Amino acid sequence: MTRTVFLGSVLALALIACAETNRSGDPGVGDPTAVAWELESGTLEGEPIPIVAGHPITLSFTDDGAGGTAACNGYGGSFDISGAEITFSELFQTEMACVPEETMESERLYLEALAGVESLSMEGDRLTLGGEGVELAYVALPPVPAEALTGTVWVLDSLILGAIGVVAIAVIARYRNELIAAFEAGIQALRMARGG
Repeated sequence: MTRTVFLGSVLALALIACAETNRSGDPGVGDPTAVAWELESGTLEGEPIPIVAGHPITLSFTDDGAGGTAACNGYGGSFDISGAEITFSELFQTEMACVPEETMESERLYLEALAGVESLSMEGDRLTLGGEGVELAYVALPPVPAEALTGTVWVLDSLILGAIGVVAIAVIARYRNELIAAFEAGIQALRMARGG
C-alpha cells in the first residue's frame, strides 16, 4: 500500500511539473515570460546577426510588453503569445550610437529580425524564435538574487547633462526623493542659465 501511494505521488508530481513547464500544451513550448533571455545566435535572410562582445542582446517579458537591450540601445514593444505562435508589434528603441560600428549593425539586424518573428519553441533553458528568414536562439539568463539588491545603498556614478537631458543616472536608493528634488532643481537652474 505504501509503495502504491508513493508511486502515485511521484507520478502526480511529475505531471504537475510537466504542466508548469509547458503551459501552452504544445510540445516544445513553455513559458518564455518567466525568465530573461540573452541572444546566442541569430540569422536574418540567411545572414548571421553579429554578436559583439560587451554588447549583449537581451529579451524579457513583463505585463506591459517585451524589451531589452539590442546591443546598444534599449528597445521595447508589445507581444502576443498563442501556443507556439508569438508576434511583436509597436517596436521602439532609444537612439544612441555605439562603437564599434559592428554594434549598430548587430542592433539593426536584430530589431529587423524580431519584427519578423512568428513562432517560438523552448527546450530547457533555450528559447528559439523564428519566422520567414528569421531564427533567433536565446539562452536563459540566471535570475538576479534578491538578497544582492536588498539593503544595498546605490551610489550616484555619473550625471551627464546636455541638450537632450540626462544621459545616465543611478539612484541612491535610500535618498531617492531627495535626489529627484535635487535633480529637478539642477534641470531648472540649467534652463534658467540658458535663458529658458
